[in-house]
Amino acid sequence: SGSSQVFSQGRQCGSTQDTLLSTSTLDMDRKKRPRLVNSSLDSGVFSTSSPDNTLPRRRKEVTRRNSHELQKSNSSTSVESQAALRPTHASLFSRRLSKLSTGHLYSQVLQPKFPKPLYFEVPQCHPSTLSGRQWLFHEMREHLSSHLPTNRGVILAGGPGVGKTACILAMVERSCFGGGKPSLIEEVPVSTSSSSIPPSSGENLSLVSSHVVAYHFCQADNAPTCLLPEFVHSISAQMSQAPQLSPYFQLLQSDQTIQARLSLASCNASPSQSLVTGILEPLNTLSSTGKIPASMCIIVVDGLCEAEQHRPDHGDTLASFIARHLQLFPSWLKIVCTVRSSMLHICRVMPFHQISLDNTEADERLNKDLSDYIACRIKVTAETQLSNKMKKNMATKLTRYLVSKACGSFLYVKQILDFIEKGYLVVKSGSFKVLPANLSEIYQLAFNLKF
Repeated sequence: SGSSQVFSQGRQCGSTQDTLLSTSTLDMDRKKRPRLVNSSLDSGVFSTSSPDNTLPRRRKEVTRRNSHELQKSNSSTSVESQAALRPTHASLFSRRLSKLSTGHLYSQVLQPKFPKPLYFEVPQCHPSTLSGRQWLFHEMREHLSSHLPTNRGVILAGGPGVGKTACILAMVERSCFGGGKPSLIEEVPVSTSSSSIPPSSGENLSLVSSHVVAYHFCQADNAPTCLLPEFVHSISAQMSQAPQLSPYFQLLQSDQTIQARLSLASCNASPSQSLVTGILEPLNTLSSTGKIPASMCIIVVDGLCEAEQHRPDHGDTLASFIARHLQLFPSWLKIVCTVRSSMLHICRVMPFHQISLDNTEADERLNKDLSDYIACRIKVTAETQLSNKMKKNMATKLTRYLVSKACGSFLYVKQILDFIEKGYLVVKSGSFKVLPANLSEIYQLAFNLKF
């Protein structure tokens, strides 16, 4: 019958219906493939070869490899073939295989049981400059290196679009994982009248970033990034790759017991035990014996509020997990994390210094960063519609209006200026009623224009 021809397995059939069914099934399988991949389950050694390979990638700029290339790379054992098969990175990442990455690549070939870091994608269409924020990194550096009771970490709090992820990403890009490249940072001069930061404050970002030994981006649409076992497994891999903690890598390389404790299976069985016995206790031991200098090291965690969307029925979330084990951390190992202001309560048990990025009424530095960003946009687009349609006095009024409406949100200001530049919004002198008043109205306008 026709139904038996469709559902019978292994029977040769020339039916057109069978061919169509097979084709449609393959198409559905392709559509069902997940958009984000958990690389902790990937056995390819290239995924853990170096800090360069574990950087958060920007979506829409990454060329993924197909399964055939993955199988081919797994079967190869030479450094040259592994380097040739490395994934295509976004433009800000170096494709050069450094000495450090070569060493780690050999170690991964010889010891495939090493922890493997997670794969992250940061939702930004293209690399963008970071305007201002010198005062932020200055305050961060000064506080983490102080003797205050809150010097164990820093919490960056703010609403959507204020630049929390941009600050964390800038730190990662300037760290050992990004080659310390300053190309994405725009140094805006800070006037002495508005700030007491010394003239060399532009170097604060580089100084803070040089201490980064691990990073983690919690993303609600990528469930593994919000789970405790993957968090422990991933940061252990990154910390073993950081040059500052090379003795930890050597210990991990020689101690099969620690490797077993950091395996994904052990992390799933007991994330707490894996963190303590696989990371914290070895670091404390290495520090007490003088093999690791007691200099500041930083773990950056972006989006603790995102992990709350994957809260388990019982047990810790990522925020409470970090807080519960904080007393076991070496005094020199600091945490820098971000959270939305509306969910700041999840960090109330963390004795960290808090920096608000949306409290514009109390902190004039936030408004100044926005003003500098707007001035930079107008200057850069001197030949475009944005400045041609605005005289100097109108630009001043627009700047004042946007700063008052933004409440610290760079995303709001950026979208407004993009719409004006593209001609979607026409600003008339003396009135800005045509402009969206918040991000919700911006999204509504964008949807109306597109659909």
